[in-house]
Amino acid sequence: MVFTHRLNQGKSSLTGELKRKKVVLLVVVQIAIILSLLYFLFQRKNNLILMPENAVYFGDLLEVLEEIDDEVDICQLHKTKKLQNLAFANINTIPHLIPIRMSERTAVFRYTGDVEELFIRNKLHKMWTKDQDLIIKRVILKLENKPEEEEISLEMENKYVMTSYLSYRTLFKNALDETQDILWLFMEPLAFKLSPREIDRDEEKIRVILKDILHGLKYLHSKGIMHLDLKLANVMGNYSEEDKRVVYKIIDFGFSRRIGIFLPEIVFPGRSYGTFPYKAPEVWTQSIHSFSSDIWSLGMMAVFMANRDTSFFQKRDQDGIKRTGEGAKDYTKYRKFIEGNLYIPIHEGTTPEFVAFIHLCLDRDRHSRAKIETLLAHPFMLGKKLSPKETKQVLLQYFV
Repeated sequence: MVFTHRLNQGKSSLTGELKRKKVVLLVVVQIAIILSLLYFLFQRKNNLILMPENAVYFGDLLEVLEEIDDEVDICQLHKTKKLQNLAFANINTIPHLIPIRMSERTAVFRYTGDVEELFIRNKLHKMWTKDQDLIIKRVILKLENKPEEEEISLEMENKYVMTSYLSYRTLFKNALDETQDILWLFMEPLAFKLSPREIDRDEEKIRVILKDILHGLKYLHSKGIMHLDLKLANVMGNYSEEDKRVVYKIIDFGFSRRIGIFLPEIVFPGRSYGTFPYKAPEVWTQSIHSFSSDIWSLGMMAVFMANRDTSFFQKRDQDGIKRTGEGAKDYTKYRKFIEGNLYIPIHEGTTPEFVAFIHLCLDRDRHSRAKIETLLAHPFMLGKKLSPKETKQVLLQYFV
């Protein structure tokens, strides 16, 4: 009886301890959620202060926007992407406007006309330099997806992230009689694109590029923002007199989302934001998006620069016919790669330090993937050598 009584006391004590731990854990989780929501609301409030009113001065530029609406709508009536892009590239009826690129929902132009009054009247004269061009981005919004591009773009104040000066919202009825919500963003011009062939495996150039991107990501992540579409096309640069070199900047926040600094990741059911073949395994297979997803995308950029080529595209089919667009994307090969059932080689001329850096970025386990601070302190980033032991290990792993 005494033994049974003590046993019951032990069970009761253990049960009570487990209950207390569960309560403490529940309280901690609730506090984290509340803090994240407060952070999100605070940031959102600040963003609204930064966002310009629709009454800002645009002057003659409003006529340009109306003409862009009509021209882009005509382009999108073509049945194939190839014909749409061809029509877009041939837009030449609007003075001072140069088409840059177009996708299903976006169109980007360089405007070379006089914008001095635009900057002065909107009290942005400190951002303006004489004879400066302006990048105009037109976005067809899908409001049901709750896009955050406008407020995130306008919030950016960092040398490693593209600056957006103003935004404007309009409604447009297209040729199919559909009413579209249009977002206009007016941004700084950037002169230098990233091209693996032009970089030509020059690791000094690659180091500078990756370091600038990491600083840009550090800034974004510190504000609770995931970029979610990091790729070679979304990094551009300008020559900086202060740095005496080209400074590279992260651009395009069309897929970006704010989750706060207390939540490590978020699931968007049925969606995987990003671009093939830069999407992280967890994004592709589970719709899990996180700060770590941006690190994977950075790693894919690094591999493509190391190999001087973009993997996972079939350049020709079995009959030797050249493949382009969606037909060139080898989704089967990429799925095998992210699942760990297929590995791609890293060029033999790549230094062990760069290979080791790539491996840290492309860990298929998102929880083990390197943090930004670790990558910035890596020997490759610092221009240092690995130890002989580390080098020997890496020489056996020239693949990812």
